[in-house]
Amino acid sequence: MRNIVPSPFGPVRTRAAGDPAAPGVILGPGLGSAWFDWCGVLDLLEPFARATVYARPGTNGSGRLPRRRPLSREVEILDSVLGSATGPVVLVGHSIAAIHVEAAARLRPERVKGVVLVDPDPEVIGAGRPFDLSCLLGDLTLIGCRIPAFRAGFGWSVRHFGVLLRRVAVGVSTLGWADPVPLDVVRERYTDPVSAEATLAELAGYADQVAELDRLRLTHPLPAVPWVVLTAGRSSSAYALAQHRALAALSPRGRQVTVPGSRHMVPLDRPDAIARTIRDMLDPGV
Repeated sequence: MRNIVPSPFGPVRTRAAGDPAAPGVILGPGLGSAWFDWCGVLDLLEPFARATVYARPGTNGSGRLPRRRPLSREVEILDSVLGSATGPVVLVGHSIAAIHVEAAARLRPERVKGVVLVDPDPEVIGAGRPFDLSCLLGDLTLIGCRIPAFRAGFGWSVRHFGVLLRRVAVGVSTLGWADPVPLDVVRERYTDPVSAEATLAELAGYADQVAELDRLRLTHPLPAVPWVVLTAGRSSSAYALAQHRALAALSPRGRQVTVPGSRHMVPLDRPDAIARTIRDMLDPGV
């Protein structure tokens, strides 16, 4: 079911499945991802949870395009989505969204029943603001979009090659997957220059968000809830695995779990692993 949730940054589009009275689960997509990447997870959660996947502002028709993406803004967006849930929820964040989910858990502990970080970005904890070449490239592209001729060329490229780039990205991030929605739905999301710019804005702000989260860790402890880090089994390096274990160790209730048969897009390759982890949090006796 489609819903519109009001937020300080405009309407946020969501997709929900399950009984509204059931325990709540909020699903945060990774950078450049789409709601339909979570179709498999939504289907598996529907019998026992009220699961909601949301589109961050600027993407999938949500809100207005932000030029900068501070972590505080992402928490406010999550606040708006949380406002539609009943009681504490399980927060799930994939890739870059793991940063947003962790920050929300630290700042809104009373709203959190559990946290699942799905193949999060493996930044060194306590290292501050990392240097990331892709962030710099994203920022430079956004600056270029202020020039009308560059912006026109950027829009043309997105409209003509957006779907191809999506297929390439999914191809290298999964073990083989066909989109679970018709091609026109994929086109609507990946040929939209506004969504592409929003993705670049997220990318450009990534390093600053990492630094902001590092500072937050010094002042706001994690809630005493289950805390699980899922690691893609087929694409994670020894470095990423070590950082994921360190991330799990931030909580006394934390654990790191390697998911075999998956690359970075775990929601596509192994939705069952995510759903099972959430079910264990909601009903440990099952």
